[in-house]
Amino acid sequence: MTLSEFQQLVTTLADDGEKLIDQATTASSLEDARTSLLGRKSGRLPELFKLLPSLAPGELREAGSLINAVKAKLDAALEERRRQLDAASVSRRNIDLTMPSRRQWLGAKHPVTLVIEERQLLIGTNRLRLTFSAKDFQLRQWTVTDPQGFDTTVLVSNLDTTKKLDPNMFKITYDRNMQ
Repeated sequence: MTLSEFQQLVTTLADDGEKLIDQATTASSLEDARTSLLGRKSGRLPELFKLLPSLAPGELREAGSLINAVKAKLDAALEERRRQLDAASVSRRNIDLTMPSRRQWLGAKHPVTLVIEERQLLIGTNRLRLTFSAKDFQLRQWTVTDPQGFDTTVLVSNLDTTKKLDPNMFKITYDRNMQ
């Protein structure tokens, strides 16, 4: 093979490659074009590399620089087309980028916690942790930690605040406990 024949193959590849890249309308068709042009196994450019040994030893340097120039040109064309397709997909979404973003709240407001700790020399430390909702300061949970370090937690949820409780429900009669 002569250098002029090799140059003709490289020029044809460059022209065909640019046409193929310009015809790509989606990211997957652009990837297909990249694979058919530059892919290691089935790409047209690696096929040209396989033809290099058939050239005269004095022509290898010029042929190699020609292939490298075409590869750089195709890489740049692929990247430019990728940017164009990305920009087109953003504009198709009808997003006004000049508008301020909307904030989305995740979770709930942080609860208010009160910790009461009592230290006794012989018995140990008792701890009571009360947790209130930040919105209306209603009691939501309490945890009692005994001197041995065991926790007892009571969670208050789904309360029906329309009903009134009997005041005698929480009354402690010491006479009954003495018997």
